[in-house]
Amino acid sequence: MAEEEVPGPRFLGFEGEDAEIMEGKTISSALFTIYHQPVTVCRTLVQFGYNPLPLYTPFSRRYRFSRGFFSYARHLIHFYGVRSLWTGLEVALVRAMIYTGTQQFLFRSLEEYLPNFGGALKIVANGPRTIWERCQLCFRVIIRNSLVVIPLDLIIYPFHVILNRKIAQIIVGDFGYDGIFDSASLVYNREGLKGFFAGFHPFLLCTLMEIVLTNSVILGIDIFFCHCLKKYCNYDEHNYIRDLGEHILNSLTSLITYPYNLVSTICSIAIFGEPPFNFKWGHKTYRCRDWVQLKHTLQQSKVQYRGIALLVRPYTGPVIPGLDGNLYEAHI
Repeated sequence: MAEEEVPGPRFLGFEGEDAEIMEGKTISSALFTIYHQPVTVCRTLVQFGYNPLPLYTPFSRRYRFSRGFFSYARHLIHFYGVRSLWTGLEVALVRAMIYTGTQQFLFRSLEEYLPNFGGALKIVANGPRTIWERCQLCFRVIIRNSLVVIPLDLIIYPFHVILNRKIAQIIVGDFGYDGIFDSASLVYNREGLKGFFAGFHPFLLCTLMEIVLTNSVILGIDIFFCHCLKKYCNYDEHNYIRDLGEHILNSLTSLITYPYNLVSTICSIAIFGEPPFNFKWGHKTYRCRDWVQLKHTLQQSKVQYRGIALLVRPYTGPVIPGLDGNLYEAHI
């Protein structure tokens, strides 16, 4: 009798080696989400404008700094309990699992149905020998990643909205956002399908800008190495320079795209009603018709990078005096 074939491992619809890869990625993503959730909670509240701690001036009264992550976390624990730092964790875990599985499925589908997209097979087989061939590979990566990112963001963004609103409930009170299905039903009943995509345009634009900027600079590093430094650097040194440039670029890219991320967070939380949005900031009242005007308002108020760094956060926006004699960030 012929031996029966032992079925390979299965995980989330994947089989064999793909299942093992997906299992490892999903576990890593879940562990990172649990570890990173307190940072997400603190950053979301800071982005939304909740700044209960006084500013401090270590050098002079001219240079003001917001309190760091640990001071902010201690404040949340003191007033709202330890569990507040993991608010919305179940939504974040579901979003991470869906993101990982969908991303793997989309990339595998592109490799299966469009393996020679942009003439990539021939270029990779022979190695990119000209600047044009390197540009072709770069364009292919940008278009391929964009084809994956657009449907991926459409799928996970409703979870992003629910997560942000659950976190906002810590300070604005209970609006009924509890479990995933109850929260989804609440959003749909109040705002319809468009409620799940409040602030989606700046979110998607932020992601696409990161893809284009990152791959464009990596292309520049490759071209510079092949035509200027090839005689002085070997293959390993080239990879080191490329990795170093990619890490530096990620930091610079976040500075460019962060204002769009901030606008997306504010819109996803504040759009309980229809625009325009009325914000009272310090002694001024701003009326924003859409997210573009909101971005300009944040830029004019010099707080377009609010929440980007939770350890050292310089503050140049409007301030209000407190009853204790200290200065505080002006709340929205």
